[in-house]
Amino acid sequence: MHFSRIAAGILCSSILAGCGGGSNEVPQSEAPAATTSGAAEKFVPISYRFTKDSAPQTIWVTVKGGNAYFQSDINLGPIERLREAEFSPDSFTAESGGREAAGVIYPSAGRWYKGVVVYNESQLPASVRDGQLWTAMNMIMAKSPIRFSRDQDYYKNVTYISSAPVYTYDNIALYWQNFDGASAGSSQIGRQGGTQGLFATDRLSAAGFAHEFLHALGVWHEQSRSDRDTYISVDYGNIKTEYRSQYDKHVSDGALVGGYDYCSVMHYPAKGGGMAIDNAKPIIKLLQNFPSCIVQIDAVQGAGVSGIGQDSGVSDGDFATIRALHPGVPELLPFAYAGPNQKVITPVAWGTAAPVTFSLNASKSYHPNWISNGARIVSYSWVPVGWSPTCSSQYPGGPVTCSTNPIVNANSAQATYSVVMNAQSSQEERKVRLTVTDNAGRSMSDVVTLTAARY
Repeated sequence: MHFSRIAAGILCSSILAGCGGGSNEVPQSEAPAATTSGAAEKFVPISYRFTKDSAPQTIWVTVKGGNAYFQSDINLGPIERLREAEFSPDSFTAESGGREAAGVIYPSAGRWYKGVVVYNESQLPASVRDGQLWTAMNMIMAKSPIRFSRDQDYYKNVTYISSAPVYTYDNIALYWQNFDGASAGSSQIGRQGGTQGLFATDRLSAAGFAHEFLHALGVWHEQSRSDRDTYISVDYGNIKTEYRSQYDKHVSDGALVGGYDYCSVMHYPAKGGGMAIDNAKPIIKLLQNFPSCIVQIDAVQGAGVSGIGQDSGVSDGDFATIRALHPGVPELLPFAYAGPNQKVITPVAWGTAAPVTFSLNASKSYHPNWISNGARIVSYSWVPVGWSPTCSSQYPGGPVTCSTNPIVNANSAQATYSVVMNAQSSQEERKVRLTVTDNAGRSMSDVVTLTAARY
């Protein structure tokens, strides 16, 4: 079996001290000065532990918006938090088999152990949501157990303050920002706990979105593997001083499993762009022949690539890495999509109750495995979030039959939901959960947000 790399191609085995310890293996002629390269970038050194048991090492990070970015697009969190606490994410204690493939450095929360990545795309332009984001999610789901959902209850956490429950939810918030001249996108590594950001710009392609999602799944850059010297050479003499740490082998111990993947969507390109002193010359050179490979470019199609740093799709090695991170997750779950979030403007003036009707459409729900094994969705269910056919929680004396589900055609792919805005409300929000079930009884859910407004 071919495995790529998780967290730069190193296995942090539970019997080892952890990845990231020790000194950097890559000789550098000089450390980058703490300089500012344009208004958006400031390079500073920090002491960082890649696991709780590893020795701290000095890495150079870019500071943007108060956060530290490693290797351009990996968000390590607030710079002050890193400085004050020498922040050290715990190495994830994986379930059986979780540390047996490829290379893993687990942050504190680790992986999306249910195989479901919960996201919120409400900040993205509609064209990006329906274009690059949609394509990226589908290329990842095509050959992996990962599914995407906006149902926050998949990772619902509760703590108690003065005996009162306080809920938090693990999810990825997708943000849209202007290109700053450095990175087209950025993400944190692994599931962090709570809301974590994935930032995108108009320079981020569908494969770029997939790249950032793989970071969020726990995957680091391919060329950071400690065995890379067999496969590539890095010309540090052609890298601007402040960017040299972007090419470091930042993991120096652990057990390598599987081969180096030239075809990975996580690999840097040969030329360094703005990081190179002379961009006509490559920074990375191949030491072996580039293999023939096909990458996944959407839900069903593949395409050939001819060089490292490809921006087309997800490789077979990438898929093997994802599966290695999620050994207990079946690859046969359906994909539920309740349609884009909606906002309906009513002409009814403030002071009068306003009826608003939403059209619900699950037609983009499908089964990623229908081609390989004929799996298909056989049932749909729409339910307003918070609604229940019994009201026992509201009436402690015993279950009381509530009103019927207010959604019309609630067991169909297309349904309607009519609500009445309060006469004194300028805007109201409703959430509806869609659950789809396949022909083997496996279910998946998604939540769509519906907003009714008077303006």
